[in-house]
Amino acid sequence: MRAAVVSSTDRPPEVGEFPEPPETGDVGRVLAAGLNPVDRAIAAGSMPLHVLRPPAVAGFEGIAERADGSRVYFSAPRAPYGSFAERVPLAGAETAPVPAGLDPVAAAAIGVPGIAAWLALTKAGALQAGESVLVLGATGAVGRVAIQAARALGASRIVGTARSSAGFDLIERTGASAVSTADPDVLASELTRVAAGGFDVVVDTLWGPPLVAALGSVRRGGRIAQVGNAAGVQADVAAPAFRNRRVSIVGHSNFLASAQDREVAFGRVAELAAQGALRVDSDAVPLAEFGAAWQGLADGGPTGKVVIVP
Repeated sequence: MRAAVVSSTDRPPEVGEFPEPPETGDVGRVLAAGLNPVDRAIAAGSMPLHVLRPPAVAGFEGIAERADGSRVYFSAPRAPYGSFAERVPLAGAETAPVPAGLDPVAAAAIGVPGIAAWLALTKAGALQAGESVLVLGATGAVGRVAIQAARALGASRIVGTARSSAGFDLIERTGASAVSTADPDVLASELTRVAAGGFDVVVDTLWGPPLVAALGSVRRGGRIAQVGNAAGVQADVAAPAFRNRRVSIVGHSNFLASAQDREVAFGRVAELAAQGALRVDSDAVPLAEFGAAWQGLADGGPTGKVVIVP
C-alpha cells in the first residue's frame, strides 16, 4: 500500500510502498488523516510518550471506514502502522464513532486539536457556564476549537489573541473578541480594557511573554490550562502574580488524559461539528503531495488545518 514512511528519525517521511496490515484483524480504509505538530515530534523520535521505531508509517490519528461501512476516529494505531496510509489496523488503536453526516475531512480536522481544546476547558480549566475565557494563540487549530467549544459550554465572554489583522478577522469570525499579542505591554492593557473584571479560564497555547502579560487579567481563583508553548518554552513568572490570587496553572497533554476522556472529548466536539456549531477550516491534501504538506507544517503551515487524503 502507499504510505508516508519513516525510514529514519533523521529524515522526513517519504511516500512509498509499505506492507499491508494483516488481514486477520480489524483493518480500516483510511479516509482522512489530520497533520499535527505532534506527528513531526513522533517521526523525529522526540516524543517520549509515543516512541517510533523505523521503518514505520507516520501519522497519529485519522478517520477510517471499516468493512461494514461504519466510520471511526482512530488514534495511536499499533506499530509500525500510522494514519498517513491507505489502510490501517484498528485493533489496538483507540477508536470513537464518527457522527452520521460528518464529512471525514472535517472529522479529521477536529481530532487532536478538538480533544486538546475540550479537555483543556473542561478538565484543566474546569470551565463553568457563565464564566469568561481567554484563548492565548486563538488562530491555531486548538485555539479555534477552544473558542467554539467555550461558546457551546456557556462561556459569558470569550477573547482570543493573534498577531495580525488576518488573525483578528479569523477570531472574530469564530465568535470571539480579538486582541494583539505583538507587544506584551500592550496586551496587558488591552486585556484589562476588554475584560475589566478579568478571566476565569485561560487556554494557553503560547506560554512565554504573552502568558506573563495575561496573568494580571486572571480573576482570583482563575485557572490557566497550559496546552502549548508556541511563544517560547520559558516564562519569567513572578510567584505573587498567581499565588496571591489563588490562580492555578494546570498542564494539559492529550497523551496523559485517560482513553475514556479522549473518547468523550472527541465525541462532544464531533457532535458539535455535525450540528454545525463547530468548524475548523481545513485543506485536504492528497497523499501524493504529503512532502510539501509536511514541509509546510515545519514552516508554520496555512490557516486551515491540513488533512491528508489517501
